[in-house]
Order: sequence, then C-alpha cells, then structure tokens
Amino acid sequence: MNDYILSCCSTADLTEEHFKERSISYICFHFELDGKAYEDDLGKSIPFNEFYRAMANGADTKTSQINSEEFKEYFEGFLKEGKDILHVSLSSGISGVVNSARIAMEELKEKLKKYLTKYDLSELTEEQFTRMIEITYEPLTLLSDITDAVTYFFGGDNVELDEKAKENIETELSQEVLQAFVEQGSDWEWTEENLHEKLEQFRADFKEKGYKPKFTMWAIRAAVTGRLCGADMTATLAILGKEHSLNRAKKAIK
Repeated sequence: MNDYILSCCSTADLTEEHFKERSISYICFHFELDGKAYEDDLGKSIPFNEFYRAMANGADTKTSQINSEEFKEYFEGFLKEGKDILHVSLSSGISGVVNSARIAMEELKEKLKKYLTKYDLSELTEEQFTRMIEITYEPLTLLSDITDAVTYFFGGDNVELDEKAKENIETELSQEVLQAFVEQGSDWEWTEENLHEKLEQFRADFKEKGYKPKFTMWAIRAAVTGRLCGADMTATLAILGKEHSLNRAKKAIK
C-alpha cells in the first residue's frame, strides 16, 4: 500500500476507468447547464453526449471551481489515513483552484494548532511543523488527541520516558544499539531520505548479530521519543534534528 495519494481535479478530463486503474483520486469541479447545477463527475450526472448536445443547441453553461471547504473535507480523509498528498490542479494562470487547495491545507494545520498551545511551536520550522502533522495525524480518533501524540517533538535534548521505554533502554541489547547509533549517527547526513537508508543498513547489521529489527528500533525510539510506539521513526529523527536526536540517545546510555 502506498503511503501517498496521487490526486487531481476532474478537469484532467480523463475517464474514471483511467483513474481507477492507476489509483488516482479526484475531486470534482462544478458546472451549470441552463441554471441547473451539476458536479463535473466524469459524465455520471449527465452523459457527455447529452451535455455537448445541449451546448450545441444553445444551452447556457458556466463552470465553478472547488472551494477551500470542499478541499478541506477531501484532503482530511487522506490525512487521517496518514497519507501524503500530491495534488495536481489547473495552472494558477487559468483558475484560482490551486489557491483554494493551498488555503484548505493551511486551514487544516491551523485547526490543529489550538490543541498545541502547551508547546513552543517556535521550536519547529513551518516545514517541520507540517511534516509533524503529516506523520502523527493517522491514528487520531479526535483532533484533540494530537496534544499527547506530539509531546516528544518538543523539549530539545530532553524527553520524558514512560515506564516501558525506561525498561527497554536498561537492556543490554538497547545499550549496545544506542552506543552504535550515537557513534555511527554522528557521521550521517541528517535528511529523511538518507536516514531511511542508514537505518535500514543499521537494522540489517544488528540482524546479522541475531537481533530482530523491531528490537533495534525500539531502543532508538525509546531513547529519542520516550515511547515504544509512535510516528514514523525516520521522519521523527529528521524533524528533531541530528543534535537533539543524538543527545537524547546519549542521555539514555548508562
């Protein structure tokens, strides 16, 4: 299953079969035909031949773009599934729809900020904040759940460990993992893409020693986030940054 959604507006003028075969989602523009409103739903509401026949017979037609509220509702479903979204729309030179999409995404982020007032959001750049929302949004039942879901993204070098995390980092395996993580990580380029590759090799190296990959990652997660479960670890490390991530790991080493 992809961890992203390919999306477009119905103005792509392709068939529903084309979209389904390629797992492309779409959102519908609107149009009016002689004052009656329709969704531009690829010929479902009114067959294309009837539409063009009406136009040829002089019917009054006009289109309207998708507004920001419609985009918010559309995007929110994908975000709740933890998906990134690549949405392709008409150029800003011929339609204002791309601006509606941008407004919708910004409003979704703003909607969550009221649940994050206990944190100093200035610790994160706008890009980091957006990525944090993307990777923590999936398991939330209520928007207010995000308050507890993002605790470990704040606090700099300090993180509060829950009981399971404390027990985990005390093990011999976890101590060995954290020592290696700090030593090797100091030479890593701290981007999400590169961290993904480095951690994959890191897990493989410990697997050769007989350690299951999940135990290897639990040690890092426990030290860095204070929990044994949470958002995508690679993205979390990238958001926290190299200094904070490694310093938290160092603090967990006995």
